[in-house]
Amino acid sequence: KPLCCCVLEVLVGASFLLHLLLLSTFYHIIEMPIFYSLVAKGTQILVEHTDQPGTYLDIVKKLLEKVAPENAKKSYSFQSYTFHYQVEDGITFMCLTDAAFGVRLPFTFLNDISKRFFTQYASIVNVPQPLAGRLSQFEPFGRTLQDRMAFYSQNGGVDNISVVKTQVEEVKQVMQQNIEKVLDRGQKIEVLVNKTETLNNQSFDFRKNATKLKRKMWWQNKGLCAVLLIVFLLIVAGVVVGALYWKGIIPPIK
Repeated sequence: KPLCCCVLEVLVGASFLLHLLLLSTFYHIIEMPIFYSLVAKGTQILVEHTDQPGTYLDIVKKLLEKVAPENAKKSYSFQSYTFHYQVEDGITFMCLTDAAFGVRLPFTFLNDISKRFFTQYASIVNVPQPLAGRLSQFEPFGRTLQDRMAFYSQNGGVDNISVVKTQVEEVKQVMQQNIEKVLDRGQKIEVLVNKTETLNNQSFDFRKNATKLKRKMWWQNKGLCAVLLIVFLLIVAGVVVGALYWKGIIPPIK
């Protein structure tokens, strides 16, 4: 090939690669990250980190008052944001994302920081003593929150086995509920969880009953076939006997 053609092909390829790089960078920019996270015990925030300060911090405090101490995973929607939290051993791990960010990565993020937090502070938070005067010892974990928030916000391909487990838990536990109604009316979304479990049980019972009915109909069909076969054999036997009698092979009954 002429040198000019080779140079042109190289320039076109480089332009294409640059275009893909710009698209990829633009995608990560427009994809809303996890821009707030915290670790709390009850209503006491132990450590938090945010990249976008805003009025939602007041809602976080109200939401913490609604969080039950039992282990659970929930999601609440508020305007264009979604709050995700999970409770483990009385410790609440929470993050705030754009609603379009979904629920898979936020809960993978929460699983990650919960493991890291308990690895560092399990011996401290499990002691039945007030933590209000000892919050400074949790400040180093703010750096961990910042690093993991950046990692999960910029790496959409962190799928692994834990993500699959998270998806299973989401199906069972995660509910989207308007946080304004929850805060104003104190609604219990556990009712929705119970309804979901009831529907799952009813679905299981329906499949079980359908299997039993199918098996019963199968035996009924076999029984009907057996009766028809016996009737057919009796008719054939009657015809054969009649023919033999008519030909005199079988003597008439006296």
